[in-house]
Amino acid sequence: MYGGKMDHLKKVIAHDRFTFFDQRVEFFFNTDKECAEKRQFNPEEPAIALYVHEDIPPFTLHKLEDLSYEHLIIWISTSIVESNLQWGSRAQYLIFEQQIGALVYLVPSIAEEKSDWKTDYIMTGSIFLRERRTQVVSIIAPFK
Repeated sequence: MYGGKMDHLKKVIAHDRFTFFDQRVEFFFNTDKECAEKRQFNPEEPAIALYVHEDIPPFTLHKLEDLSYEHLIIWISTSIVESNLQWGSRAQYLIFEQQIGALVYLVPSIAEEKSDWKTDYIMTGSIFLRERRTQVVSIIAPFK
């Protein structure tokens, strides 16, 4: 972690920690070669796995050019927003600061959210967008 190809991770972690107060991410560093091989990583090259939810496979980055400071900051927030579809500081950052497109479905209340064709459509669309890693995120948010 100190020096080398991935030295900028300290800055990525600091940016994430002090910018986003909701949808927190815990960062762990693992250098175990067996663990890397089990997860189909090359143990000799840097790689990152982001586990967002137990029902969703981890988001992974294997290419060194994808591990840049700017790319990692956007990638972490995009992965989290794509996984939980909630409005928050990460969604706001992506839409207004990074100018990533969004498909926003406004509902009267999240607590009263019922499965209807519109919700099903947004959920199906979010899976489609997540699998293709487009520059568009889906969000379900209450209106007031």
